[in-house]
Amino acid sequence: MDSNIIIVDDDMDFLQSLQRGLTISGFKNVKIYKDPFKAAQLIETKKDVDIALIDVTMLGMSGVELLEHIKKNGQ
Repeated sequence: MDSNIIIVDDDMDFLQSLQRGLTISGFKNVKIYKDPFKAAQLIETKKDVDIALIDVTMLGMSGVELLEHIKKNGQ
């Protein structure tokens, strides 16, 4: 499947586990971000993202704030 998926969470073990599970399930374009600001930069560069799985509680920027950023700056 060619969907572009980003996963944002401050728990690297969880990120890698979820990425592995999605890859095994056939998803090819799964990117993981421990830092919500780096995920926000991806959105600002106008990269297409079809699905964003975001942790709600993270340091520096909450998942809700990141979602608002995506809604405002995404395509």
